[in-house]
Amino acid sequence: MNISLSLTIQDIGVPEITLHGPPNIEEIYDMTKGFMVTKNLQIVSRNHKHGSFTDNCMTVHYVPIYSSVTASSRKTDMENSYDNDHVISLGDGSSHQQNNYCESLDSVNPEQVKKRQKTEAVLENEDISVAYICKLHNKAGTLILEKCVEHGVPAGPLLGELKKGNNVTLPNGKVVKSTDVVTPEEIGPVFIVVECPSEHFVDSLVNNKEFQAHQVTASSDENLAMLVVHFTPSDVMAHPKYQDWLLKFSGSCIHLVLNSSSPSLSSIAVHRVQHMLNILHPEIFSLLKQNSDVTSSVMNGIEHSVLAIPAESLMKFYLRPRKGLDRENVIQLDASSYVQEAYNSPGLEECVKELATKLNHFPNVNKQEGNEYPEVVFLGTGSSIPSKVRNVTSILVNISPQKSILLDCGEGTRGQILRYYGIEEGNSILRQISCIFVSHLHADHHLGLIEVLKARNLAFIQQGERNSPVDLLAPKQIIHWLQNYHSRYEPVLHLFRLVPNFLLTHNNGTLPKEVYQDLINRLNLQELSTVPVKHCKSAFGVTLTPVSGKKLVYSGDTMPCEGLIEAGLDCGLLIHEATMEDELEEEAKIKTHSTTSQAIKVGANMRADFTLLTHFSQRYAKVPLFNDNFHNTVGCAFDNMKVRPCDLPILPLLLPSLKCLFHEHYEEMQEKTAKRQRRNRAPQTP
Repeated sequence: MNISLSLTIQDIGVPEITLHGPPNIEEIYDMTKGFMVTKNLQIVSRNHKHGSFTDNCMTVHYVPIYSSVTASSRKTDMENSYDNDHVISLGDGSSHQQNNYCESLDSVNPEQVKKRQKTEAVLENEDISVAYICKLHNKAGTLILEKCVEHGVPAGPLLGELKKGNNVTLPNGKVVKSTDVVTPEEIGPVFIVVECPSEHFVDSLVNNKEFQAHQVTASSDENLAMLVVHFTPSDVMAHPKYQDWLLKFSGSCIHLVLNSSSPSLSSIAVHRVQHMLNILHPEIFSLLKQNSDVTSSVMNGIEHSVLAIPAESLMKFYLRPRKGLDRENVIQLDASSYVQEAYNSPGLEECVKELATKLNHFPNVNKQEGNEYPEVVFLGTGSSIPSKVRNVTSILVNISPQKSILLDCGEGTRGQILRYYGIEEGNSILRQISCIFVSHLHADHHLGLIEVLKARNLAFIQQGERNSPVDLLAPKQIIHWLQNYHSRYEPVLHLFRLVPNFLLTHNNGTLPKEVYQDLINRLNLQELSTVPVKHCKSAFGVTLTPVSGKKLVYSGDTMPCEGLIEAGLDCGLLIHEATMEDELEEEAKIKTHSTTSQAIKVGANMRADFTLLTHFSQRYAKVPLFNDNFHNTVGCAFDNMKVRPCDLPILPLLLPSLKCLFHEHYEEMQEKTAKRQRRNRAPQTP
């Protein structure tokens, strides 16, 4: 469930939403109160215990599907996961329970009893998924005016009575039947939505008699399901019992498959921008994977006689009128048109030629040995909310070909990994992520965490390997959210080892020496430290130094911070937030963010070899406003941009081309800035 969507719904003024699903689904909003505010949005929930739901369009009947795993088995599994909670290996065969030395868990411990009580209460409830049998209301017939004239029905209320289905008597005594002048009632079609999360739910699904009323055993053709939408994972759909269940639907029923193996081509905008940027530098801005090859895996194991179709973005299915499947608006890429659109930008062709000339005379740094890692892939470079061009914050740092660290994990991070690397290589990247650093608990920096943890675990399972828990460096308060999610929804605590950020504070860390050494050895680092920064409570930056290479510093969200400068002195790369343009310095101060020039100055004071700006306000979705402070050791980050140390000197050369490429957006931002300056200079009326 995309809970962050609720923030957007609230922002556009929607006063209330209704959540349909298993019991207690609304509790997720209580769990997120520490980092999400939905005070202006009323949350209403409904489940199968409330009976069917009806509105002016359809009636929805809830069908609970139960897991065959017993409550006692689930409780045992949960207990086992608690036994191993937050264990940090010391590398010598022993282990340290984090709550022996971790202040964060000292504060959590009083809640542990309550947590276990809540967990046991949840376990008393059966583990269910909910399917939905939906039937559109019947549509009344329409008057055939020609027939009304033939029968001598005058204009007026009699026409209304006939349309309602009532027979009428004309002034001359003639009886006109409604069926003589009204088309037959259109029976509302039936469609079904089902998610069978695992094979443990299959028996409950296939043996549920409520579906039989809409399969070939239906009492009439009018009750046959026209469409079944499957959110069921592909491996579960391939189960023999599930396949037999599919065959019980009529041969004309369409089965639309929408699961994690579905094609991921969901946005033209992100591909359009990437094709444009690819003109400037094909390696730094490599083209994204379309993942169109996943269709076979989606359909794997499904009987050929079943009309099963993999869902695609913007595909439509018309229930009324009964036109069925419509692929007219399905997303399709037109690479040549995107390139042509780019070259239609005034001056771009000349800029690209000039850039090529500079690169040809540029030292061939790409071939310098030992200058390729750490490799940084920007998965999200926007602030607050995602846009079509910039996702919220997430940065993948490949320390080596086998080891990666994720810096922040905004929503959509897993999708960005798959778009950039493709499914096979993306799963490999997920497996090699050994550490996830969360800078602070604002939603745009960590709402993608659970999805990444789950996807990483699945990648290990699909590879037939045992999952090694990821090291989670985060504010200590994150444990409340993760424990609550674990106890109410699904186990996740076994997927990570929590190391609260304050334990790694620069020059003041309290993590035991042997634990620290084991941590940096696992991550292939010489040094790792966190830095309290000026943003919100428990906000941190981080410094990390690979075994071979110079220090990398990531600011997280912050105003200019002396502590960060001190910790990052003489680093090879500073990745610093630059949320606002210089004209909005006061707003940046109020919101505890940095302007572009402030971030550049931090890099200069830090004596960083290179400063790379990110976390731009979505008002600068395509490109930020450049100024005279941008020089030959400053670059601008984009989503799906990959840079190695040897690429950094190239980035400043791209700025003129970027201005040309996004000239309309850039000129619009300049005009807004000019208007704001004029307003600020205008005399204030008394």
